[in-house]
Amino acid sequence: MLQFVYHLGAGHLACEPVSAGLHNHFRVGKKSYHPLGAVLFPTVQGMIGINHFAGLSLIDADSALTENTFVLATKGSVDLFAQWLKTTYDFWELAPNLNLAQRGFNVDKKATTKTG
Repeated sequence: MLQFVYHLGAGHLACEPVSAGLHNHFRVGKKSYHPLGAVLFPTVQGMIGINHFAGLSLIDADSALTENTFVLATKGSVDLFAQWLKTTYDFWELAPNLNLAQRGFNVDKKATTKTG
């Protein structure tokens, strides 16, 4: 279930709107694009196409691969992801300063580094 919730769920389904927004806002793949789009594009390249294929094969309503290979079957796995998304996932916890602080980094703007 870890793969369904974190990889397919958080890694693909929850990030698809970000991928679409990046594509639309920064005009990725077109002649006129924003430089930030060029930097961020590799992180989402192909995600919409991969998600489309996953929708047709992994979680399809009629013939999902996950129906016979996942313990909870397709509906149970999708329900598990939806429950995790509603109760556990917090977009704002991924904000750089909070995320770094939670991992033990000093994010105080007045902090200095020693050199030499």
